[in-house]
Amino acid sequence: MRAFLESVAELGPGDHACLVFDSDELRREAAVAFLKAGAERGERLLIVSANGNGAVDAELAPLTTSGQLVRLSSGRERASGDVLARSRTVARDALADGYRAVRVLTAVEDWTVDELQRYERGTRDLFDDGTFTALCEYDRRRHLEADLIGLQDLHGRVVFALEGSDALRVEREADGRLRLSGWVDITSLGTLVEPLRRAMDGEADVELQLAEVTFVDVSGLRLLVEAAGRLADADRKLVFESPPEAVVTMLRVLGWDRVRGLEVRR
Repeated sequence: MRAFLESVAELGPGDHACLVFDSDELRREAAVAFLKAGAERGERLLIVSANGNGAVDAELAPLTTSGQLVRLSSGRERASGDVLARSRTVARDALADGYRAVRVLTAVEDWTVDELQRYERGTRDLFDDGTFTALCEYDRRRHLEADLIGLQDLHGRVVFALEGSDALRVEREADGRLRLSGWVDITSLGTLVEPLRRAMDGEADVELQLAEVTFVDVSGLRLLVEAAGRLADADRKLVFESPPEAVVTMLRVLGWDRVRGLEVRR
């Protein structure tokens, strides 16, 4: 099952994650946190992009100077297969130089969707032995929702750096209690992830008032089931209060109505 709740700092060897963003500042924060986590773990850092990112480059300048951070161009003259071949060379050299693994940040927005999908499919074997950790950046403002969903499906994990979606409103009513209104699907999940994480940081059960939710898709339920499992590990629960009948039916059909840590109050 795809994971949605990890932060970039939690990603580790073998993880292939997609960063969906709609804010340049939130993107910068996520990219820097991801790369710094790898630096602290003694990993070689690799940025694959067509152009540099000034803010990220400035903050990570010492890592470039030391040689721990290297870059590959993804310019349109570079085929995705060429980038993959050069990434493998970087990994081989990194291991020979004594690095524990390779952490890759990709920002190849100059490619077409077909090129991006071909590249993502071609990377799958890179994660089998735990040498690579990757975070692939995708700007929600530049992609059709259908294309973005297809790209997300090529990753095992999705991290969101979004300012919010008009489709979903999340209100904090009290510690550990959130009221949702609108719809929860793959296009609006980023609005919910951070408030849900904060609610889970407490010690009590997490309660979601769902009476004003009009639609939840499978991705939305996956996020909530993932949250319930994490809470169950700490002997806590995720409580659905007044969920729509369609949500209860979907849980039952998918076999998720009896997952650990989930309670439904109708």
